[in-house]
Amino acid sequence: MATPYFDTDGLNVALTSSAERTVWNAPQARHTLTQMPGVSGAFVSLYGQGARTIVGVGRLERSSTTLSAAMAAVKEAVRDRQFMIDLLVGTYKDTDGASYENCVLAAYDPQGEVFHSASPVSGSYTAAVNIRFAVIQLDPT
Repeated sequence: MATPYFDTDGLNVALTSSAERTVWNAPQARHTLTQMPGVSGAFVSLYGQGARTIVGVGRLERSSTTLSAAMAAVKEAVRDRQFMIDLLVGTYKDTDGASYENCVLAAYDPQGEVFHSASPVSGSYTAAVNIRFAVIQLDPT
């Protein structure tokens, strides 16, 4: 599993520690359909491509020497990413290395509770939460 990133103004933010999957939709068609009374068929006006939505699911993890610090760090990381929603335009870097320019972070939602694990060898604690995020590519040209 690879890590997806959102890069804006040189601030390269990992959206998850690892992504299980990402799904990218085709760009939306922008058009109008006009039907004339008494005439068979329709007139279509094409306006080019619209936005593309990319949805990802993964896990965000943080480690520390205490369980409470690890839990606080993962919650802070979620809040930091949620602050970026609909705020900054940047480049989304997918798990396969592909880049999508002119994107906004549209959603960043924890899925369930924060869970944790301990490493008896290193004495460190890891807190993690499953994440679902959505990125909208405004101009998929």
